[in-house]
Amino acid sequence: MPNVKTRLRVQTLRAARALTMSAAAAAFVFASAPGHAQQSSGGAATDSGCTGKDMRPALKAAGLPPLKDVAATTSLGANSGHLLWKVERAGLPTSYLMGTLHSSDPRIAKIAPAVEQALAAVNVLALEILDGSNTELAGMMMSQPQKFFYTGREDLSVHLTPDELKRGQAIAGTLGIPFEKLQPWFAMTTIAIPACELMATARGAKVLDAALEARARALGKTVVALETPVGQIEAIRRIPESQTVNMLKAALGARSSIDDQFETMKQLYLEGQIGEIWALSLLLADQANIPRSEFSAFKQELLAKRNIKMVDTATDQLQTGGLMIAVGALHLVGDEGLVALVRKAGYTVTAVQ
Repeated sequence: MPNVKTRLRVQTLRAARALTMSAAAAAFVFASAPGHAQQSSGGAATDSGCTGKDMRPALKAAGLPPLKDVAATTSLGANSGHLLWKVERAGLPTSYLMGTLHSSDPRIAKIAPAVEQALAAVNVLALEILDGSNTELAGMMMSQPQKFFYTGREDLSVHLTPDELKRGQAIAGTLGIPFEKLQPWFAMTTIAIPACELMATARGAKVLDAALEARARALGKTVVALETPVGQIEAIRRIPESQTVNMLKAALGARSSIDDQFETMKQLYLEGQIGEIWALSLLLADQANIPRSEFSAFKQELLAKRNIKMVDTATDQLQTGGLMIAVGALHLVGDEGLVALVRKAGYTVTAVQ
């Protein structure tokens, strides 16, 4: 179906990259049940064009528990509170772990002084994927379109009600995407990232990871990728379709706006409260009547398994020292996060910022 492929090609790359660049973004997508892409009044506006307001006052007013209390009860509550960690072992140059958030918001994308200092000191920067690495993903989409969208008569109407389809079409329509033809996982990624964020990156705005890559190259550092875009897509697709559909349905029926949810996530990131991003997802899922058991496959496929692979891929350079690993912040936290895994490998890991 060449017409559909032609229409979706650019949008697919934007939405898939926006999601798959980060497990933190993915957690927000799959767990927080984003709703209508409406504009929020009284919220923060950034150079990216996004608007939104911090949801925490409203959550408190609704009688929900504080995010910090929810985070403390989850497996991702450990090692939160910091975005930059120092990795040391006797006889080796210092390495670093850094948590990123894949947003072009200037508050996020600006490299902090402590990070600049750490980057200048290392020899190698390891990111999840490299900026401009969408060629492989484009090839996958064109050669295996059925992984991204329905290529026959079937469409999302087999999973969604007419009202849910209408809501999805209203959201995705701003991007020129025929929502009903998207596979459930791709439909979720499409409505979960605010259109303003996708448009900002399409205009050339750099997310933090890309800014780090550009700075590292300017400093003459070696830059490597821990994953590929295709590998990240396949990880998402391993989540059972039934779970993805349930989360998509909840997303389409949620009361809060995607702008507000994204703004709240950014505020939590700026405060270093990464575990609370996961807690926000759980609270919003509770409101949407999604059982927390629905997150088991997500945590296994998009966090636990990928964390192990990242550390394995970086092992040789960690043993040499002088490495900065900069990945989505949710990869760092929890009992199976990079901070815990690198400690188990025999390194001393302490918070810097």
